[in-house]
Amino acid sequence: MFENGTFAVLGPDGKQVQCDVLFTYDCEDNGRSYVVFTTGEGAQQRLFANRYDTREDGQLALLALENEQEYAIIKHCFEELKAKLAEQTAAEQAAQAAAQEGEPEA
Repeated sequence: MFENGTFAVLGPDGKQVQCDVLFTYDCEDNGRSYVVFTTGEGAQQRLFANRYDTREDGQLALLALENEQEYAIIKHCFEELKAKLAEQTAAEQAAQAAAQEGEPEA
């Protein structure tokens, strides 16, 4: 749906803005799809969360989150992603430490 993890939207000035997808989520509870993405770089980088749907012409439509429940869904997904990344980082660090312990000293 989001080719190569990116998509473009028209900004308020009518220029295309490149968006980098962090993650998407299809919620089984409400049947809606969500996307969390960033725009800009460095100090100008901004984080966004929207609901999305496919229009009849096949194009994506970004829609505003409608209520606190949708914000809670995104927050929950984000927290799960952070936890998984932390677990992955810890496992990688443990593997590196174990590999270094097994190396002969010079």
